[in-house]
Amino acid sequence: MFATVLPHRGRPVGRPRRLLPLAAVLVLAVAVSSHAEAAAPASSFTLANGMEVVVVPDHRVPVVTHVLWYKVGGAEDPKGQAGVAHFLEHMMFRGTKRFPADSFDKFVVSLVGTTANAFTSHEYTKYPQSLPKQKLAELMELEADRMINLEIREDDVKPEIGAVLNERRGKEVSPLFLFYEKLGAARFPDHPYGRSLLGSPDDIKALDRARTLAFYQRFYAPNNAILVVAGDVTESEVRALAEKTYGRVPARPVPKRILHPLPERPLKGRVEMQHEQVTLPSIGFYYTTPGVAATPRADAHALNLLSQIAGTSIIGRLHRRLVTGKQLAMSVSASYSLNVHAGTLAFTATAAPGVPLPEVERALAAEIAALARDGVTEAELEDARHSLLASRAYSADNHRNRADTYGVGRVAGLTLAEIEAAYDHISRLTLADVNRAAAQTIGKAQLVIGDLRPLTVGTAK
Repeated sequence: MFATVLPHRGRPVGRPRRLLPLAAVLVLAVAVSSHAEAAAPASSFTLANGMEVVVVPDHRVPVVTHVLWYKVGGAEDPKGQAGVAHFLEHMMFRGTKRFPADSFDKFVVSLVGTTANAFTSHEYTKYPQSLPKQKLAELMELEADRMINLEIREDDVKPEIGAVLNERRGKEVSPLFLFYEKLGAARFPDHPYGRSLLGSPDDIKALDRARTLAFYQRFYAPNNAILVVAGDVTESEVRALAEKTYGRVPARPVPKRILHPLPERPLKGRVEMQHEQVTLPSIGFYYTTPGVAATPRADAHALNLLSQIAGTSIIGRLHRRLVTGKQLAMSVSASYSLNVHAGTLAFTATAAPGVPLPEVERALAAEIAALARDGVTEAELEDARHSLLASRAYSADNHRNRADTYGVGRVAGLTLAEIEAAYDHISRLTLADVNRAAAQTIGKAQLVIGDLRPLTVGTAK
């Protein structure tokens, strides 16, 4: 079965943190309504230098999660310099004059015995950390200093290039990593989403101090950042600390984010790959949808519910019909993700042993066509609605998840009110809303089919 491959920080490999797709953000804030005693609604304020601060109170335990989001990611990599945003994320841990190399990691290890974390996506770079409340001021001092005083030394560049190359080699062991890079290039030709977040091996080897420093100076500024502090804090406490630390960092001009139009037509309608680690062939239908600014909230919620109806474990329509019914597939899935520049509605199936993949592909295509043509039933909608709200509320009953919810949403341009209005939006969706979104997306969106198979003797990958 296909699974989402999330790029992550490679200092060292093995410290990825799960990220919430924006489509999930649109429903996760239901916990604000259903757990009002434990988790009060978020609030926000803006420092004089333009830095936004979001506070998400939850006083059940004396722990806080501090996440600094920069509104820059792989989509801002200069053309021909894929991987710069991710490489800078690595270099951010190389230290400043005030806090020399490894100061950040040592600080984190001294608190909880773990390692510092970070994450680069196409839309943002984030630096998350959970820690005891009494250590929040120290963490803010560290982050504020490296926001403006990072030292990118020539002697540190080459070793970090080696670390990123090793990260890429580690990922290339996975057929899914290689497959999704090919799929992205086919779905988004001449678009930032079609470029590797890590960069190719040649891209990585071409990284240097000058390009990395220029990227840092261009995008890392308080007026291009969002701080989310969730947990055992109040707005007044966070405001005082933020003004004392981040408030001292001067604003500077930052380029306005460019929204890249989607390609009118993908260069390839099908991506095929063989790999020796694949044991059962899989097929996926990937529909490209508009980005967050161009997607009405009702449509985003409707497509989220549609994917829930089609692909939710053993109660989903695809599982009932292709796995337990016709016994053509070993597993199936459906998902909807929404990002700044584009979204994806995906349906996938892994063939059962001995079943030819073309037969599975035809069956999956027929089920997708039926969703567009006939729609879903009222019973399916209500089951999906209750399941989605319950699972998201459970997930959101955690201040770390809520910090991601608000951070991803704000980076994408959603207001706090929009993030917190998810429950009402989903409750009001009608059968007509879901069926209209299904018909429109499946019938009109660009489609690329992904075909991943075991390596046949005598053929290349």
